[in-house]
Amino acid sequence: MDSDTRAFFGLKQMPLFPELEVTQEEEGVFNALSRQVGGSHYKRAIQPWDIISEWKMNSWAGNVIKYLLRYPHKAGKEDLEKARHYLDYLIENYEELHASE
Repeated sequence: MDSDTRAFFGLKQMPLFPELEVTQEEEGVFNALSRQVGGSHYKRAIQPWDIISEWKMNSWAGNVIKYLLRYPHKAGKEDLEKARHYLDYLIENYEELHASE
């Protein structure tokens, strides 16, 4: 991923050389971001949680993003249906979810 894209999403550059020293705080971030638990369908330059975190999305909107990003690589139509399910919830509960704004 180029530096402009990383900057747009507010992401820090991952260390290219593991032998370089990093702080404990940096190490914790890099470890979590550099490993994948489960399938390989999220192994991309930008993970869904990067987008969800940067845009401060609630769990329903975050799941829409998650399922949309993974559908071509995991469960296809089922993931699109899951994304629609969460989107339907957001639409049906819009006023309640945004009452404090």
